[in-house]
Amino acid sequence: MSVLFVLACSGGDEGATPTPTTAAGLAAPSDVRVEGPLPDLRTPVPPGQGELGRITVIWKDNATDEDGFRVLQSCDGGTPTQVLEVEANVTQYGPLQVCRPGRVGVAAFKGDEQSEIAWSQ
Repeated sequence: MSVLFVLACSGGDEGATPTPTTAAGLAAPSDVRVEGPLPDLRTPVPPGQGELGRITVIWKDNATDEDGFRVLQSCDGGTPTQVLEVEANVTQYGPLQVCRPGRVGVAAFKGDEQSEIAWSQ
């Protein structure tokens, strides 16, 4: 598995739907979920526990000819921003430090085309 790049989160209006659909001829992933504890934001991370709050994102691959998947996040209901890309047929990524409050989504891509974003519940 290779990570291609990382971007920061930004605010704005959210335009993605939380249900996976098909766009640009690509089947969107489904069953997106996160595993791992998300600590209370008001509590500082104790020394030696830097992994606290990191999650693993898991999804079902419904596309048959994708180039890969984009993992995205939406901070405080803002505009979804890309966190990273993984290769085709990969169905999880972690550990990942996500913004909180926020949510994580996954979209299939092929070239410049991208499926709708499927959001974790």
